[in-house]
Amino acid sequence: MKYLADKIKELNKKQKVIVIEDIVYYEFMFALKPDTKFNSICEFLPDQTLIVGSMSKTFRATGNRLGYLLISNAAAQMLDNQFRIEICQFSDSQTFIDLFKILKAPDKCGAFSHTHLVPRISQWLGAFRLIFHLKDNESYFKHIKERWNVFNDIMGLNSNKDSVPYYLLVDFLSLIKNEATKNNIPVRENPDHTITINNKVIHASGFITELAKNGVIGLPAARFFIGNEVNNLWKVRFSISNSDIQQVTEAANIINSCISDLCEG
Repeated sequence: MKYLADKIKELNKKQKVIVIEDIVYYEFMFALKPDTKFNSICEFLPDQTLIVGSMSKTFRATGNRLGYLLISNAAAQMLDNQFRIEICQFSDSQTFIDLFKILKAPDKCGAFSHTHLVPRISQWLGAFRLIFHLKDNESYFKHIKERWNVFNDIMGLNSNKDSVPYYLLVDFLSLIKNEATKNNIPVRENPDHTITINNKVIHASGFITELAKNGVIGLPAARFFIGNEVNNLWKVRFSISNSDIQQVTEAANIINSCISDLCEG
């Protein structure tokens, strides 16, 4: 971490830098390693670090957009000065932080937002856990891990025993290729996010849509814009935090069934 801080300080000589440290999934990363020390870049750059965290994930209040922002007065002033022209387009009296809170908050009617297709009762239960501080993380993380183990076993995916992921990244192209190989069926990758199999051209979005019609919703990882995921529409993210074992089992079986139908000779 100190090495990273030193590099940022070098860059800082050319232009003022604000570091955004996203720790939304912090507690999931260290769920099975509670004694692991988390090193924040803020320890080395306290006046230039903006820390963004979330309570929605750990309290199972997905979609409620409940989180927090930690920032020093010096960093807040720097942001106000840096974006003064942009801020004035909205308001003469509001600060960068004011606008940030509006951006991340629920809408004016108080409606839940950001996450679709999450059962409303799950969101309300998450809100109650937060209000009454019912933070049962140990059992929560244990249940998530059990669900992921079931999903991975059915899908034939490798499982990381040391982590409790909130999202799981599934490469459908690899799964389809593996199944096609078992049936001696050739698969040709095309440059437009399509594959040719059994004389049919299948687009990644078409396959994901077919899954959705069968009751399994996945989010293309390309929409997260992370590294080489940007142009890979076949990689899809799943979350099971609001699902039980039966639902996870059904979802995995549906995915396998759709892949098998695609690869039948």
